Amino acid sequence: MNRQKKIPPFGGNKELKQWLEEAAKERRISHTLILSAPTGAERDAAALEIAKYILCPEMTADPNHLDCACCRKVDQMIHPDLIVLRADNKSGTLSVQKLREELVATLPVFPHEAEKKVYYLADRMLPAAQNLLLKSLEEPPLHTHFILGCEMESEFLTTVRSRSVHLHLSPLTWEEMKEILPEASKQELLFALSGGYLSRAAELGEEKIQKTERLIETMLSALLSRKEYDFLAALEQAEKQKYTEFVLRGMVWLLRGTLGLTPPLEGALSSLQSRCRQDWSVSKRTNLLALCNRMLAPQIAGRNQMLKMTSFAASLFS
Repeated sequence: MNRQKKIPPFGGNKELKQWLEEAAKERRISHTLILSAPTGAERDAAALEIAKYILCPEMTADPNHLDCACCRKVDQMIHPDLIVLRADNKSGTLSVQKLREELVATLPVFPHEAEKKVYYLADRMLPAAQNLLLKSLEEPPLHTHFILGCEMESEFLTTVRSRSVHLHLSPLTWEEMKEILPEASKQELLFALSGGYLSRAAELGEEKIQKTERLIETMLSALLSRKEYDFLAALEQAEKQKYTEFVLRGMVWLLRGTLGLTPPLEGALSSLQSRCRQDWSVSKRTNLLALCNRMLAPQIAGRNQMLKMTSFAASLFS
């Protein structure tokens, strides 16, 4: 299947794109934007699109403007007035030293080609780095904009959030994903496992989809038959293969299908959906759905996965 599609900068976020177009026309794009999404690829695509609205005068004049030398430079991240800062350490965070050298030290420098400069801080910052950044946010040069990437706005200190406008990138809808990936097999399951984010869908090869499908089938069969050992064994296998998140997303879609909230899945999972609908009450399915969603919450996802899932299993069999 062909999944090498360009990630739409604001797929599933038409209102956000409309706001950006209007703000650019009126020259009122905030000096500091917090851009949140659970995937870095979607954040990068949106950040570059925002940078075009700031750096390219034609984007403001023509909303349908698609290409020019400035925009191509932004897409390739070689525009001299677009400064992209990424983590260069094992912790995956932007260090204080990097901010001092590549942001604070270059702030006084005027733009080279455009009227303004854009700093895109693509990775997480610890409080010390955020406090250093805060000094720049309090009195930013008139020619400077900051785009702060993150998974959740709560990663930032209150003092940083209070000086920023928060833009959250919602996932693609089922209909949007179908249009972008019309040739994909098992579209419903692919959409479920990706959570509506195209970058995740692109990473999901046939083998991953098939393995996840088998794990979901094994786990749900064990739940329906009340075979706790089989359920825990499948959980352990999912954890070892780092498939737990995919399995949870698949179970969310399947359970939503039993409640008539999503299209039914195909193959073996379709028969399991029917069995869940017959054997479990609406309240039981709703509770299981809530538990799965809770396990996917970003506030929980960073902790020890196996301990979480064992606790999750115990709650199902209690």
